[in-house]
Amino acid sequence: MILKLCAIFAAGLITDVLLARYTRAVTERRPVFAAHLSAIITVANVALLGVILDGLSSSSGMLPIASYAGGNWLGTYFTVRKV
Repeated sequence: MILKLCAIFAAGLITDVLLARYTRAVTERRPVFAAHLSAIITVANVALLGVILDGLSSSSGMLPIASYAGGNWLGTYFTVRKV
């Protein structure tokens, strides 16, 4: 269970970094790169949604959602922070 939550957390982090890079690519008018990222993000989100919904139907409750949200938070923080 812990390993699954860690994987969901890492996936949330990675998809959020990709989402931030997608947003940057759109604002910089880089259509091919933005389109590639959009496709990757869509596939990742659909796959993760399946894993998270499966976790909700088991005894883990809200832990998969919290884990994914934590990964999203950290992904946004690392992408947006100023070095």
